Amino acid sequence: MGAATLNTPSTSNSYLPQSASIAYNDQKRPFQTTSAASRAPATQKAKSSRPNITAPALRQSRAARLQKTRRVVPTLPAPGQRKAERKRIVLSNTNALPIRGLEDLTSDNMTNWANVGQVLGLDQPLLDRLRGLESFRRTQSWKWFNRPATLIRPETVEIAEKIKLVTQNENHGKTFRTIFSGGCGTGKSLMLLQAQAMALMNGWVVISIPEAQDFVNNHSSYSPLANTSPQAYTQPQLLSALLKRTITANEKVLSQLSLSQEHPRFPVPLQENISLQQLCALGANDTALAFHAWRAFWREITNPEAQRPPVLFTVDSLNHWMLNSAYHDPSYKPIHAHQLQLISLIISLLFNAPPVSAFDPATSIQNPAALEPPTLPHGGLVLAALSGSNIPSTPSLSFLLSYLSARDNDQTPTRRFQQPAAGPRDVPLGLPFSQPYLQPDPYYVHDPRVMNLIRYGTGERTESLKHPTGEPSRAENPAVDKKDSPEPASSTAELAADALATKEQNEKGSQPSSDLQVKELKGLTKDESRALLEYVARSGLLRRKVDEAFVSEMWALSGGGRAGELVRGGLRIGVF
Repeated sequence: MGAATLNTPSTSNSYLPQSASIAYNDQKRPFQTTSAASRAPATQKAKSSRPNITAPALRQSRAARLQKTRRVVPTLPAPGQRKAERKRIVLSNTNALPIRGLEDLTSDNMTNWANVGQVLGLDQPLLDRLRGLESFRRTQSWKWFNRPATLIRPETVEIAEKIKLVTQNENHGKTFRTIFSGGCGTGKSLMLLQAQAMALMNGWVVISIPEAQDFVNNHSSYSPLANTSPQAYTQPQLLSALLKRTITANEKVLSQLSLSQEHPRFPVPLQENISLQQLCALGANDTALAFHAWRAFWREITNPEAQRPPVLFTVDSLNHWMLNSAYHDPSYKPIHAHQLQLISLIISLLFNAPPVSAFDPATSIQNPAALEPPTLPHGGLVLAALSGSNIPSTPSLSFLLSYLSARDNDQTPTRRFQQPAAGPRDVPLGLPFSQPYLQPDPYYVHDPRVMNLIRYGTGERTESLKHPTGEPSRAENPAVDKKDSPEPASSTAELAADALATKEQNEKGSQPSSDLQVKELKGLTKDESRALLEYVARSGLLRRKVDEAFVSEMWALSGGGRAGELVRGGLRIGVF
């Protein structure tokens, strides 16, 4: 049995050799344990993350006081920091190549017609003043180039000649008025920037409205003005910001001008030898004094008996001032933009009209107490640009621009509004429409306040009164019965007021009111487009040969030479 046992391996250990199997079976024990010397060291039990809970004291509740992890609260940005980052303007790019021999725009070469089609730079002291006016826009391509520069166009030289004419006092205090229209990216805002730069170089006082929509979107405070009919309103916060921009851009000029008259209605005592810069600082630092400081400042710079520099007014996105604003009166009726005091002043200057806030649309009668329009006795420019991207619906303004353009071009304008509405709407009557100019479309609701500006902007006041729908009015045919023909909105009192205003202007020797021009900016020419693309290439941002074929291609892709699209198209090709 022993031999059989030795020769027959176990089934459980069949994989071992025979000698090893014997040894393994001999050493196997049923309850064998490991000795204490050869066992592995005992691992320490991990400590619990729960805090030690001691026994409660006498008459104390047993509650687990667990420590809660505090949530990390992110630090919020400082007030105004996000708005500053959103509106931050970058005017230089150190990675771009500096252009050698780039000539700067100066007061000496701004009227040189040989510079048309060339790119001229803007010096650093001028940039700080233009930045204070908020003349630069984020949508413009300033951040790609080593230093800001601008393309001189024929319209630029025309503005420069007017500035030189007013500066030399050869026009006896005449005020030039221009509205720039055109598509998106045609250079309307840049034209205002060039006018501001040339006016600052000649020692003018420049007052700028960089975005007209900010005055009508109900994002700032407003308050009614006492003793005004119709009711007018003021905006102290926006006036304070306007005074700050005026101080930043015109600090050198305003610090040399002092008060020339008393201001008894000012709420705080004023020093006799205070400068206009200090006067503006009172309203810039305190919104409660903003309206009073602005009114005193306006009286000072328009004082005909004092020696004052010319004034330049610029307004961008004029479209938003030709309709109802987002403000409401106490009865929750919308407030028209012309009822706001600053807007009324600038619109009156632009159209050489009495204060538009004094016009009552219910009766179409101007307030007799405000017949005389505001003027610039020392001369100046009033420039406005329309928005080509953020365009509100203003049929009355579109008709007004067509009317002015047709008058300037001496041709009959085409009707712009052909889409019919549900039915004829009421339009103002009695406006001085003379043939062969077009009539307002009766299928649109026209704004009587805007339509009232036609009688001043076109220089045609009471030559002919024609019903907009072509029907004769009682002024044209007295035999027409009142029941058959509607009453014209222009009453006898209004006609007399217009005649009185015209007589006063003629006695003062002022210029006729028909000097308002509408300049439609179109695309650049091929030569101007080539100069602009060469400037981009010399800056190292366009790595292609600028030849005739490439210029023609980019000119077509930019919508006929639109300056903004032309530069953006060149940057996309050269950088990305």
